[in-house]
Amino acid sequence: MTIPELFRLAYAKEVKETILEVRDAASLENRTKTGADLFDWLKAGHGYCYELMVPEAMRKRSYSLMQEQLKGYFFSLPGRPGKKKVNCLALVRTPRG
Repeated sequence: MTIPELFRLAYAKEVKETILEVRDAASLENRTKTGADLFDWLKAGHGYCYELMVPEAMRKRSYSLMQEQLKGYFFSLPGRPGKKKVNCLALVRTPRG
């Protein structure tokens, strides 16, 4: 997985809910490559593996533990996950009248 994918997993976010505000987003995530080209790109240092094993008693804390560990592993990256207000359109169901 890429770094953004790992953070999306840890924070239960989808691609459409995240914005990468970095100079070179393509170095962290590549949405143009597929198949063998994507696999080669990941093997070239852009992909990471992550495994978290916890006792059953700590299962409910799995995501918060993952968040803490990712922040520690990637502390050298500028910035951090956060919230940002953006303008968007929303479809809202209204009662029929």
